[in-house]
Amino acid sequence: MIGNITKGNGFYGCVAYVLGKKDAQLINTNMAGGTPAQLAWEFRKFANFNQRVKKPVLHLSFSPAPGDRTLDEWELCQIGQDLLDGLKLSNNQFILVQHNDAEFDSQPRPHAHLVINRVSYDGECNDDYLDYYRTEKILRQIEQQYDLIIQPSSWEVQKKKAYPKHIEQAQQSGETNIVERLQNSIEQAAADKPAMPVFVARLLKENIQVDCKFTRTGKLKGISYCVDGQPFKGGDLGKLYTHIGIREHLKVSYLEDYRYPIESVIESFKRGREIDDDRINHLQSWVYWRKQDSSSESESEDTTTIDTKDINDNSRSLTFPTAQPTCKKLQT
Repeated sequence: MIGNITKGNGFYGCVAYVLGKKDAQLINTNMAGGTPAQLAWEFRKFANFNQRVKKPVLHLSFSPAPGDRTLDEWELCQIGQDLLDGLKLSNNQFILVQHNDAEFDSQPRPHAHLVINRVSYDGECNDDYLDYYRTEKILRQIEQQYDLIIQPSSWEVQKKKAYPKHIEQAQQSGETNIVERLQNSIEQAAADKPAMPVFVARLLKENIQVDCKFTRTGKLKGISYCVDGQPFKGGDLGKLYTHIGIREHLKVSYLEDYRYPIESVIESFKRGREIDDDRINHLQSWVYWRKQDSSSESESEDTTTIDTKDINDNSRSLTFPTAQPTCKKLQT
């Protein structure tokens, strides 16, 4: 079972889309209206009970995996209710619409769309913390209950495939799709198992923006990428490309005192400074020095400076502050 979740503010646009498809059928609802305008008005009336909710629209689509058996209308309704119950949304307005426009091996493959008001009849908003994770757990249970093909959850997929929109963009441009390009660039940057500052700098050199999120103690807890103006969390690309996968599977090393050079090179990139081979070599020298140095002399200094020679034999220095800088919010 394959699911997808999106959230937004426009009820009419979402309802009009799911009901406007050819052969779309409204197969289950707890609402009175029948047209997109009527349903959107009903949704909005209850959403207004909680003005703090900026995105009251929850759109959840689900479909059997390619090659799986066909689900009938009754089963789609039951699965829809299982999702509502599992996500604690059974006290909320919803519509369930069946689509028949997808095909596999030239045979129709029915799937369904749930449009749900995140604001309940009581005016409370559902807790959407880890809703993607919880939805996938529910889908795994549904697969067992309805004897469907078991699909790996997103966190189990080492290397994800490109979304249809990325494949379409690649076909129009005649290039490799952006997901594969980004995955290949990450693997290439990690090919010789470098330290994290070097890994990040190599991606920046290729104009791939990297953002890292740290705990207050300096532990790495998140990584995201942005290329051609399109952002991706590590998990969007697959398990290999998360902050854990980079270290455990691609063998990029990380120590807590790597945080500051990482933030420094990222900030330089954001300010428009070129990240070149010389800067990367400086970072490699700094990493080597940190591994070799066993003394604590530098701990009392305000800065750590390394002098190296560039190709013109001019002395250059790389300075990293040891005082903790402000950690910027991870952009995704």
